[in-house]
Amino acid sequence: MKIKQKLMVLMCISALLCSACRNASSDKTDSQEGVVQSQVQGTVQVSSIDELTGDRFDSADLYNDFDKSKSAVVTLSDAEITVDSLGKDSVGIEGHTVTLKKGGNYYFTGSVSDGKIVIDSANEENVRIILDNASITNTTGSVIYIKQAQKTIVTVADGSNNAIVDAGDYSKEEEGVTAAVFANGDLTFNGNGQLSITGNYADAIATNADFKISSGVLNIQSKDDGIVASKGVSVKNGSFNLQCGGNGMKTTSTLEAEGFIGIESGSYTIIAGADVCKATGSIYYVNGGFTGTSGGGSSLSSTEDGWGKFGDETTTAKGFKAGGDIRVYGGSLNFDTADDIFYAENAIAVENGCVIASSGDDGFVSGKSIEIKGGSITLQKTCQGLESNEMNLSGGYLDITAKGDGFNIANGTDSYAANDRPGKNEFTRNGQGSLVIKDTCINVRSDREAMNVAGDLTISGGAVRVRGANDTSLKSIDCSGTYAIEDGQVLAAGNEEKFLVPAKAVQPVVILKYKEKQEGKSVICIKDSKDKVIVAFCIASEYDKVVLSMPALEKGKEYTWCKASLNSDLEQKFGDVQPESYTAGEKIASFTVQEGTTEVSE
Repeated sequence: MKIKQKLMVLMCISALLCSACRNASSDKTDSQEGVVQSQVQGTVQVSSIDELTGDRFDSADLYNDFDKSKSAVVTLSDAEITVDSLGKDSVGIEGHTVTLKKGGNYYFTGSVSDGKIVIDSANEENVRIILDNASITNTTGSVIYIKQAQKTIVTVADGSNNAIVDAGDYSKEEEGVTAAVFANGDLTFNGNGQLSITGNYADAIATNADFKISSGVLNIQSKDDGIVASKGVSVKNGSFNLQCGGNGMKTTSTLEAEGFIGIESGSYTIIAGADVCKATGSIYYVNGGFTGTSGGGSSLSSTEDGWGKFGDETTTAKGFKAGGDIRVYGGSLNFDTADDIFYAENAIAVENGCVIASSGDDGFVSGKSIEIKGGSITLQKTCQGLESNEMNLSGGYLDITAKGDGFNIANGTDSYAANDRPGKNEFTRNGQGSLVIKDTCINVRSDREAMNVAGDLTISGGAVRVRGANDTSLKSIDCSGTYAIEDGQVLAAGNEEKFLVPAKAVQPVVILKYKEKQEGKSVICIKDSKDKVIVAFCIASEYDKVVLSMPALEKGKEYTWCKASLNSDLEQKFGDVQPESYTAGEKIASFTVQEGTTEVSE
């Protein structure tokens, strides 16, 4: 048990959180690296979104090699649009409008300043549009309008640069068309070239069926939403940059097994005025790199009457917003959101993912449960950190900074809202939740209650270090049910009049009481009878009481509580302090650990 405890503390000390998120510490030992890698990065059980959404990609979606000699070649120009002999029966040209009448491969090259592609194919054969250095602008409506087709595939030729720009006025467009690329039927983008789409009217891409990306580089700018699909969005092995006035990616179907967004591998950046990703169903993320900004970022938190839930007409500015689950398996995600980072009507699960995020509102909000297995989650700025009825944390690293509660379990609406924001998340909370922590390293800096649990709290292994509010009426750790410590290090600092101590603890609990509030660079320092430091921790803010429980505190043995402070040239920072970073001073008190709780006063 002691070895396990020491390894978990080493994990918390280490600067290595995840190779995709932070650089490794230059002086870590091999054993430290092994522990951190296994606890933080780990092995992801889910390797593809296909395991979560069903096999949405068929061979045509993945195939981007084509034979130009077997394709109808359409050459674009302002003077004249022409088609070769292979397209004489399947391609209609009227002015600068090209109509594709049946399935097959159509190769587009050249440039037109006021053109349009219409697909009107009644047969079941796929329509494939190959763009090879093609540039199409339309001044009266959409650029690619798929009136009917079983499936349309847009393939971007290797090494090519292509552009699609629609009109700002759709008064001459067919009713219901809202995007530069608008499809009735399934729509897929692939290829190894680059495609830029500008949606001046509203959306960049929209379909009433499935939308997929299997490769290629996509750059989108849109007045409203970037990508809209009814049945689902599936993205893998691609790269895109979306800048949208509305939502980055959005689904609309409420049917079972539809309305999902699935993202796998690749590299993705979305800057959205509203939600980064908004799914009526679930959101799945597997590996890859993702950066999302919503509503101008965390510095622009709202003072409006609420950010809204599903079913509301209110525009929201969340990171991932799901009517079902949010499930993250591996990968690296960075968010800067005006609203919640993750918001799920059902469950949130993160397995060995690396998340670094700031929010003008809450961090992770779930209507049912939050489960975290391994990985690294750093919430640099939030109102409330994690909020749900139930939470299960197993392995990994969490670092949370919150103006409200760090953890809020089954406590109804938020107890805090930025800028007196009245729109709080309103899930049904029965006041009988649970927070279970096993072998997890957790640091929480909270301006209210670091852990606010309406229900049971169980800590079994790992290291849980929290700082609560200056308000003496609030507790650093508050639990209405059974508070149990089965293993691990627990350190809670605050200013409350009466600390909550565990009702069940298999290891001793020590309460340290200072005469005056400690500030800034003060270090909590405990030595054993051999003058060995077993705790050196900086709270980096005001506190006058500390509750400490750890296996290294043994019943019947004597310990020394010392004054200590960070060296003058160091910035105060919440966390463990290395020997070379602080100076230990005179003894405050000696104490012998008793059965249960031992109180020590300065």
